[in-house]
Amino acid sequence: MQLNTTSYQSILDSLCNELELNEQVILNTIDSGYYMFQQDHQILYIDDLYECYFNIVKNHFKGHIDKVSFYSISRRLKDTDNDGLSLLELLTEENSFSNYLKEYGLTFKFDKEIEMYVNGNKVDIPDDNKYKPYLKYRFSYDYSFKGYAFDDQLMNNEILERVKYGPEFFGHLFNYIDNDDEIIDNYLEQSKLYKFEYLVPIEDIYFENYEELTNEEKQYHILAMMMLRLYFYKYDKDFVETDEMNPLMVVADYKSLSSKYLVNKTELDDATLGY
Repeated sequence: MQLNTTSYQSILDSLCNELELNEQVILNTIDSGYYMFQQDHQILYIDDLYECYFNIVKNHFKGHIDKVSFYSISRRLKDTDNDGLSLLELLTEENSFSNYLKEYGLTFKFDKEIEMYVNGNKVDIPDDNKYKPYLKYRFSYDYSFKGYAFDDQLMNNEILERVKYGPEFFGHLFNYIDNDDEIIDNYLEQSKLYKFEYLVPIEDIYFENYEELTNEEKQYHILAMMMLRLYFYKYDKDFVETDEMNPLMVVADYKSLSSKYLVNKTELDDATLGY
């Protein structure tokens, strides 16, 4: 059965189904975490609470989760741009986005890292040992396509503000090119913002900051994070309503995510966003 994380109730229902426990038992388990780790404590150690829920899940979960929902928000130039491209493929291979950038003299090549060229001239991005500029880090290490596990508060996630006008790296081009405003403004005019839902084999992703988890442990992890989600709904709703601790998933091996995994796509126009 596919996990449903579109609302508080759907998360609770999914936990009941996967752990084969009734709703009250799940809620009592959530409360037990409060009594053990927050009541009469000045500080909540979330790692301890997570470990508690992880072990409970491990003891009760007898099923198998082979696919997980993977949510992503981004702008696309064409309605057919449904693949989740890694940064490496997005910039260095033929696609609508790289073709758009070429119109402004901006091209990219790969030679041990992503290299940026303006009108055919390579751009030197300094590498400070103490502080790596954003683009240097992205072009050297962080090519992966990423998304979120939960949809219940995704529209309140800070990622929406970061990508609603275009890819995050747009905001860092001004240090290296003169026509960044034109690139951003025209891209905004020519593209549409979407929320994508992919259903992805669990072996094809890993959870950021939990890279060491096996495929079996990934199943325990997402269920434990769902229990944490319910915990914060009850005991710190402001925390959950900013979409804190929405598990960040990463497509493994810097691969792109094929559109064959796409199950839902929603345009986020001004009316949808409440503007």
